Amino acid sequence: MENSVVRFLVFFLAIGFTSVAWAQPRTTRSALTAGRIGTPADLHGTVALYNRDDRQIECSGVLIAPDLVLTAAHCVVELADDDDPLGPYPPERFSVIAGEIRPDLFDDTHHYDIDTIVSHGDFMVEDIEDPVTGLGNVRDIALLFLVEPVMDMTPTPLMTPSEALNRLEPGAAVVLTGFGVHDLNTLSDGVLHLGAASVSRRLRYEMLVGGGGEADTCVGDSGGPVYAVVEGEYQIAGLASRGPDDSEVLCGDGTIAVVVPSFYDWIVDSSAGRMSPTNPPSIDGRQPGSQTSQPPRCNCTVDAAQPGPFAWLFGLIVFSGVARRRSNGVRGLHRTNSSA
Repeated sequence: MENSVVRFLVFFLAIGFTSVAWAQPRTTRSALTAGRIGTPADLHGTVALYNRDDRQIECSGVLIAPDLVLTAAHCVVELADDDDPLGPYPPERFSVIAGEIRPDLFDDTHHYDIDTIVSHGDFMVEDIEDPVTGLGNVRDIALLFLVEPVMDMTPTPLMTPSEALNRLEPGAAVVLTGFGVHDLNTLSDGVLHLGAASVSRRLRYEMLVGGGGEADTCVGDSGGPVYAVVEGEYQIAGLASRGPDDSEVLCGDGTIAVVVPSFYDWIVDSSAGRMSPTNPPSIDGRQPGSQTSQPPRCNCTVDAAQPGPFAWLFGLIVFSGVARRRSNGVRGLHRTNSSA
């Protein structure tokens, strides 16, 4: 574990310093995170997680009930220097941006306050089955309870464990989406991208998807959904967590994703009644997506100002212990600390 953290710390510091020098990072892979720019019809339940302290998009996530978002734990949990979880950050540190394909514009009318953050109790208790790729079970999953519901987006259903038996085998088609880095030359992010990929390997709790010429996630896509299309319906099959340990590029060698169906019971049990195995999510009997109400504004000052390169580097140093976790950086977890 220690060696892994050191390796990724050095890796991210190197990326940070090249950013300060405005040099282009070297990569042998496509510069697109997930294939193409998305349209409003491509959002489904995909949302962005905004960091108010750093004034930037931190991660991605997915709406699973009108007032409940599923994301990666490393996006919202503070870690000690030894990677020991210290618990979720205060919820006021973040807001959720829903219904926008360009959350980088920081339109505060689409910010939703977070009331409570619940992360998996065994997050970072690593059960690594493949020491080469790091594939195993890091329990990189968390729930964000919103102060007010999002009524102008339709939550995306979870793939159930029984459906996963036949639909998440190697070779199965999936769709990757997120708001992370989509251009490795400019490190641009904050715009919905999506692309087709497939499952290359699957264990019980994690799977390897994309890369190798297919779409892949990148920095800032942590917590973003891995969708599977089942009889024309988008379902949440996974959550982007990190890059494989044996990757030699920033992005493009595939994504280790949480297998959401394997955490189905945890999600339902932790949802405080918002999720049910048999009933679609609703608020006071109203079905989401059928009507639009004025979205709540966050209690924060939001502008389009971007942190400078030194602030970007500082973010990398702070979060490098969570390693290329597709936030900005377990062992490569992907939270965006990039403001490019």
